[in-house]
Amino acid sequence: MSTVKTQIQKQLRLHPWEILIITLAVVYLILDIVLFKKNPNIIININIILNPLLAATVAVVAFLLTRRIGAGNPNRPLWSGLTIGWVLWAIAEILNTIPIFTGKETTYPSTADIFWMLGYLPMIFAFLQRQRVAPIELNRNNKILSWAIALLVIGFTGYFILFPVVRDFNPNYVLESILNLLYPLMDLTLLLLVLRSFFAFIQGTYGQARLWVAIGFFFKTLSDLVYCYLTGINRYYHYGLVDFSSVFLVDYCYTVGYLFFLLGLIMLRQVPMFSSPDSKTREESVSR
Repeated sequence: MSTVKTQIQKQLRLHPWEILIITLAVVYLILDIVLFKKNPNIIININIILNPLLAATVAVVAFLLTRRIGAGNPNRPLWSGLTIGWVLWAIAEILNTIPIFTGKETTYPSTADIFWMLGYLPMIFAFLQRQRVAPIELNRNNKILSWAIALLVIGFTGYFILFPVVRDFNPNYVLESILNLLYPLMDLTLLLLVLRSFFAFIQGTYGQARLWVAIGFFFKTLSDLVYCYLTGINRYYHYGLVDFSSVFLVDYCYTVGYLFFLLGLIMLRQVPMFSSPDSKTREESVSR
């Protein structure tokens, strides 16, 4: 019993980088709350600058770390797939920001949507490949909890997002309707795959790093799903007005998702297999 307690205490002990990123997330939340009451439009401008910068930083850090994994390491396909996805998303963020800075009208669909959509594919494939090579076995309580959350997310996505898109299908906007279906479907698939990783208790620094990355995906996909729902009912910054759901459930969660991606990648630097290009150290033991 004392051994289990000691392991949990070690897992919950925060490293300096974890304290820093969590502090930044809290400070950003407080800043959003203050600006929400005083000058809410500044929040939008901050997000416009922050998201491409964070996305590009995540992509660069992930690329540099992935290069250090040995070719024969079984973890390489997972992190390579995630890195490719993050690079594509970073390109999408930059492309989406260019029209805003140049004063041009943002269109939908746009070139950015191509890169956003392509970014899902290597990520989903990476999680599926990892699951095939090393199946995750959850204990009974985690299985029940993961299934409950999965059913809740599937129910919400199906009823509030997918059903309205199908019901309101407009043959004059076929491409837009297809993307409106694909985005939540991709988000739902990615979130369900991440949930299995989220509930797998993995010991050590590698486990903590994977947990932070999983939390980043949780915030990111939650933001995307809520965004799809709000846009479906015309409530995302309705008439240009700043509202609670748009700021905190969509924009804040979206930005914080990138912060937690970055935190997970920074934590990976302390894992042996990321310490040198020739490292072929296998993943730390998994508690299943």
